[in-house]
Amino acid sequence: MLRPAVLGLLLACAVSLSSSAVILENGMPVLWVHTAGQLSDLPVQNDILNPDPWHFLHRMSLYRLMIAATDPFMGSMGTNATDSPIWGLPLQLGWMLTSGRLADPTGVSTCGLQTGDTMCISTESWWSCVNYFVSALPFLSAAQQGFMGDGLQVQMQVPEGVLDYCTTYADCLSRYPDAMGKWDAFFQGLKAATDSPLPENEKKDSLLGLYWEAQMASTHASAACNARWETGDYVERCHVFSDHKRKRQRDARAALTGSHIRYNHFPFNRHRNDYELLRYREKSIRMNKS
Repeated sequence: MLRPAVLGLLLACAVSLSSSAVILENGMPVLWVHTAGQLSDLPVQNDILNPDPWHFLHRMSLYRLMIAATDPFMGSMGTNATDSPIWGLPLQLGWMLTSGRLADPTGVSTCGLQTGDTMCISTESWWSCVNYFVSALPFLSAAQQGFMGDGLQVQMQVPEGVLDYCTTYADCLSRYPDAMGKWDAFFQGLKAATDSPLPENEKKDSLLGLYWEAQMASTHASAACNARWETGDYVERCHVFSDHKRKRQRDARAALTGSHIRYNHFPFNRHRNDYELLRYREKSIRMNKS
């Protein structure tokens, strides 16, 4: 079990991240009812699914579709509809929207601002960049592993002139092989668990371990986003962000890419999988040290 001090620190982090922004509407992530409930609700071009991850509803739809596709394989997680560890990700994205972190920080456009397109996600936002690695990448992996149907091809839209983001499974695998490999392992593990003779608690522990490793691999891959703060030209244009705020953003990344925000909004005795993830992490650390 996690030491009380460690668990307390993580819970405090969750409270500080989520207390100033609304992330739930009627018990679901913000704007959930407006997201795509099926693949046919998203754009298709030349028989290739073509979602726009720079539109909030499209990016949130990636989570809704992933959750729906993987829920039949999540039996070992529990009996509640929101026991899947993936639920932490749409809550995180909703928090980023309502706290203004997905808007253009440079002031060059009105993307994401209340005075502009509120559903626009800026490619200039460090937060949206980091989140891309735990939204687009796992969705592409899930599609590759057949969770969205056999042979489905997916290519993410990207604004003209933006070259920083991978848009297909092959592209992401080439750029971020460790992250994509870990997501592949998680989705493959979900399928394998259905026929596994292991007890349900052991299946759960194994799947949470694979999920944690995939999240951490995406976190490490998202270091590519730091270039937004280390490029002199961008920093000069983005004068509204102080050095102190940039440091806070970097420090917050590990917490944001986890699912800890859920602690503050779902009954603890019904939604324990984030706690299980943290317990798995501590156990792994102890094993590595021994």
